[in-house]
Amino acid sequence: MHLQRQIDQDNWQQQLSQLYQQLEKERRKKEKEWLAREETIVQKEKAYTEAKQKVKEFQQPLENEIKKATEEGKIINPRS
Repeated sequence: MHLQRQIDQDNWQQQLSQLYQQLEKERRKKEKEWLAREETIVQKEKAYTEAKQKVKEFQQPLENEIKKATEEGKIINPRS
C-alpha cells in the first residue's frame, strides 16, 4: 500500500513537472509572438508617419501654387 502510494505520488509529481514545463514553453512562445507583433506595429507606425510626412511635404508646394494662381485670378482645377 505504501509503495503504491509512493508510486502514485511520484507519477503525480512527474506529471506536474511536465505540465509546468509545457506551460513555460507555451508562455515563452506567446511572449515571442507578442514581441514580434509589437515590432510589426512599431514598423507600421513608422512607415505611416513617414508616408504622412511625405504627403504633407508634397501638398504644401501644390497648395502654395494654387493659392498664388488664385490670387493672380487664374482658374485652377486641382483634379487635372
